[in-house]
Amino acid sequence: MKEKLTNNLGLKVLSLALAIFAWFMVVDVVNPLVESSLEVPVEMINEDILTKANLTYEVVGKKTVTVTYQVRSRDRYRIKTGDFYASADLANLYDVTGSIPVNVEVASRETRSMIEGTPTAKPGVVRIQTEELQRKKFDVIPHVSGETEEGYDVGDITVKPQYIYVTGPVSAVGKVSSVGIELDVSGANSDVTGSAKIVLYDANGNQQPDLMDEVSLNRQEAEYQASILKVKTLGLDFQIEGEVAKGYRFTGVDSNVKSVPVEGLKSILASMSTLVVPGELLNIEGATGDVTVEVDLTALLPDNISITKDAAATAVITLRVEALEQRNLVFDTSSLELTGASED
Repeated sequence: MKEKLTNNLGLKVLSLALAIFAWFMVVDVVNPLVESSLEVPVEMINEDILTKANLTYEVVGKKTVTVTYQVRSRDRYRIKTGDFYASADLANLYDVTGSIPVNVEVASRETRSMIEGTPTAKPGVVRIQTEELQRKKFDVIPHVSGETEEGYDVGDITVKPQYIYVTGPVSAVGKVSSVGIELDVSGANSDVTGSAKIVLYDANGNQQPDLMDEVSLNRQEAEYQASILKVKTLGLDFQIEGEVAKGYRFTGVDSNVKSVPVEGLKSILASMSTLVVPGELLNIEGATGDVTVEVDLTALLPDNISITKDAAATAVITLRVEALEQRNLVFDTSSLELTGASED
């Protein structure tokens, strides 16, 4: 009999099952009071008290507490995190330590009926660190990326709003060097419009996405319109006016700029092949030597046409004037032979 009891696996399993069943029966009948706990988030209330004092805060350590309570074993599974509400009232801030008592409430009457006694929170306080609040104005700067279609360039860009306010702790706002949007013009051959999220940049022009959790913006997006202009290269057409002094001759034009790239509406550029430098700017009347003038090329362009960025906008033009030389030539006629004359 002993050997049958020790070697029979089925009998062992049956014994274990009977034991577990008996335990559940006892628990179901007795339904003892057990201690249980849940991790509950703490809500900070009355934040406007610090805001009115031009202060902001940051929770030091955990933003949750462990709520401990007693409940009958059969009801234990019915209690959830959402059945408790934990709060810390900033009106009760103790300035010396930065600690605020945590208050725990049971969310519903049904839950209160299942819990014995008063739930307790551990730790019983949350600690915060206060800092002066700063509100700073930043212009919204467009950052262009990508290349337009060949023969086109980016013109004026308008952004709305033109500026926004960044609000947050002084230490966080101090990390923001500029504010802008990212604008992609890849392959564009006509105006580009749309909206883009506001981006924060540090002093090196690097994006700072993590700072968005530390500060607040009065606007999250900005609208933009980028004009895409046709680009064309115009040769300079020099129109000379006047006559040099007697005994002198005009020999030509030298210029540090021979052509200029311009951008503007296709309809206007279609009728342009050269940029005329008018005679009133290139006057050699009575000149007895070289005439050098500086010409502002932008002043010669029609409305809505402009010189592309990084191109020279001023031409230094030299009008070459040389003196005529006179020489006296003496011919010895004694050695000349006359042809076609008769011997008589």
